[in-house]
Amino acid sequence: MAMTFDPLRASIAELGAALRERRISIRELIDEHLARLVAVNPKINAFSLPDPDGARAAAAALDAELAAGTLRSPLHGIPITVKDLFATRGQRTAAGSSILRDRVTDYDADAVANLRTKGAVILGKTAMDEFAFSPIGVNVHYGNTRNPWDLERVTGGSSAGAAAALAAGIGTGALGSDTGGSVRLPAALCGVAGFKPSYDRLPRGGAFPLAWSLDHPGVFARSVADLCAMFDAAAFPEARLGALPAVTGRELRFGILEEFCRDLDAEVGARWEGFIRAITAAGVRVETVQPNTSKLSIAASTAIMFAEAAAVHREWLKTRRADYGEGIRMRLLQGALIPASTYLRALQLRRVIAEEFEALFKTYDSLICPTNVTVAQTIASVEGPTAGRMIRNTRLAPLLGIPGLSLPIPGRGLPVGAQLMGPVAGDAKLLAAAGVIEKIIGPADSPPL
Repeated sequence: MAMTFDPLRASIAELGAALRERRISIRELIDEHLARLVAVNPKINAFSLPDPDGARAAAAALDAELAAGTLRSPLHGIPITVKDLFATRGQRTAAGSSILRDRVTDYDADAVANLRTKGAVILGKTAMDEFAFSPIGVNVHYGNTRNPWDLERVTGGSSAGAAAALAAGIGTGALGSDTGGSVRLPAALCGVAGFKPSYDRLPRGGAFPLAWSLDHPGVFARSVADLCAMFDAAAFPEARLGALPAVTGRELRFGILEEFCRDLDAEVGARWEGFIRAITAAGVRVETVQPNTSKLSIAASTAIMFAEAAAVHREWLKTRRADYGEGIRMRLLQGALIPASTYLRALQLRRVIAEEFEALFKTYDSLICPTNVTVAQTIASVEGPTAGRMIRNTRLAPLLGIPGLSLPIPGRGLPVGAQLMGPVAGDAKLLAAAGVIEKIIGPADSPPL
């Protein structure tokens, strides 16, 4: 193998070429990642259920297929991880909870089944916040996930382990979920890329729900090209991206969401200003926009999320209340007290907000803002108000069902992400634009871990 080839950091395309050319076997590739898991996971607590035996068995079968000339997809033999929210056949799927600690499913979630069919090798299930109802990356039942950039800091949640494992060099992609920012925020705080597609573009069957009208499966990777490969492998055939549209920087017109650029911490603000300078210098047209309804998005999202989550957990709130962590228990009880009229009003507000943003997307290819308002905070310092501020900029996209992604902005210090959002069903064009931006700003750094 060439000296520059690193199986822990190589792209899906690079790994695919190495596998096809027999420079490395799938079993050797998987063993490299499993060794990394054993070495690093005790420090970051990114896995709820490693699956070395299952991964090695899959690798052996896929190696035999490759030797016989069968290549299932670009993900054939590629190591990935799956959030504990998604059912995996014959294994525990606890959704980060104590209540489901002993739940073993006899089926795969639809997205998991699709990934297996495409030849992805699942290294294990990744840690998450309890029932996905927190943006931090802490869990009173299974311990906190730690950020590979600084082990005393949070990863963001709820797809905490997915982002931390990928940043630490375990797996080449990851399957997660995003209801208020749970893919994009941890991606930003851990320095990787995260993509939440339009609503219903990735299958939700077999994923434990948080709030059914806001839940979006999503994917993590280290590059836009790898996000596309992960998405296409997990999606149903009719939703796959195929070839992305050709676009150049000078063809792009972005609207900067001014309200979401206020009150940034100093580190985030400085990195964001540098990002805007870089893309402007490359010819991307940027203009500041101030939608009238954006300030309503958090209120509408909160009412819908809390009410729907309380409905999902209605019976357990009666019979298993003491088995929840205190934070999620209080949020669920608050949701149970939301009147139906408030929930219905929030649905009306969502439609009003959507109409204004639909109009904006007729002018702008993407609406942009920093993904994270603050860099990753220390685990000891994160409290309720801090957590709410962490996801201020990520709530809009799932509320409207529009695609959104986070790209890491290179630079010194803790990771900062740039968020790009596009119109409903505009996933391919958004990813194409993100690919252009990625080339302008350059690749992300790796953590010191």
